[in-house]
Amino acid sequence: TRERVRQIKDKALQRLRHTSRSKILKSYLG
Repeated sequence: TRERVRQIKDKALQRLRHTSRSKILKSYLG
């Protein structure tokens, strides 16, 4: 169903945001 696909996409987006954020934090901390 569309709802399921949407949930999966949301989870993937959240993961991407987490990884990008952690990368930024790592660069800041050096």
